[in-house]
Parts: sequence; C-alpha cells; structure tokens
Amino acid sequence: MPLDPQLRALLHTVITLVPSAATVNVYGEVGVGTAATVFARLQPHVREVEKMDGTFDRTDTMIFLDGAVTTTPTFDCQVFTGSSTSPAFARKLKSIHPVYDEIGRIDHWELLL
Repeated sequence: MPLDPQLRALLHTVITLVPSAATVNVYGEVGVGTAATVFARLQPHVREVEKMDGTFDRTDTMIFLDGAVTTTPTFDCQVFTGSSTSPAFARKLKSIHPVYDEIGRIDHWELLL
C-alpha cells in the first residue's frame, strides 16, 4: 500500500538503490544489479546502531521510502543520494526498518545510512 498522497509529496529527493548481483568477476570485483531511482526524504539523524558482531556503528542520515517501491532495500544495496552513481559516492545501509499499516502491509521504509 503506498503512502498517503500528502506524505508522498514530502518525498522530493531522488536517490538510487543498486542491489548487489552477488557475482564476482576474475578481478575480484563484485557485480551489481539493475539500479532503481526512487523518490525519498532524507533527514539528518545521528544514531548508533548495533551491528551483528556486537559493535556499534554511527549513522548520520535517515531515509524514508514509499512502501510501494519496486526494489526492496537490502543490506547489500549501494545507495547513492546525489546525482553521481560513481562507486566513490556509494553508501551502505546500516539499518532497514519496514513500517506496517494497520492491516499488515508495508506503509513505508525507514533506512539508516
């Protein structure tokens, strides 16, 4: 279920999600999947997130995505928040949190970078 139209109007920043294709070429470079450009809302959000090994990682940005995005965010996605999709500007997701509506459908995603 997509967001309410008034809330969707707040998603005005274009980001690019590039999932990993889980392939490695002969040079050891990891392949990438098809890029998806979506509208999002970026908000400064400093927080510490506990990683799988028990250590903490600092985040600085929260991204809100519509629940109807065609590319489901995963931890192996590369996120580009600017106009460049150069690997030098890629960021990794540190937290992925789907937020559900009252009947159990994903309303929106909250992602931490």
